[in-house]
Amino acid sequence: MDIPPDLIDLQRVRIVAEEARAAYVLAVETRRRAEYPDDVVARCMWSAEEQAEDERLQAAVIAALDAVRTHPALAGGPDRHKLEQAALKAARELVAAG
Repeated sequence: MDIPPDLIDLQRVRIVAEEARAAYVLAVETRRRAEYPDDVVARCMWSAEEQAEDERLQAAVIAALDAVRTHPALAGGPDRHKLEQAALKAARELVAAG
């Protein structure tokens, strides 16, 4: 299966965006758990700045997913899903390799 290099790049951007958001959420949750060890409600009440950064990171994830979804190589056809998954696998390998 011939995977377009730009589709692999788009999948890589998607992975990086997803990882950035996950890392941010984990950092905020970890910090808030330490700040409010006995107050579950306070832990869940993110500041306006924290929420804004999470929304920015989420928007980057959505934009990356949209870019993958609208790639011309994925515009239909019986192998669309296989191609998308192959590109995702190749991108994961690139991200893991550094």
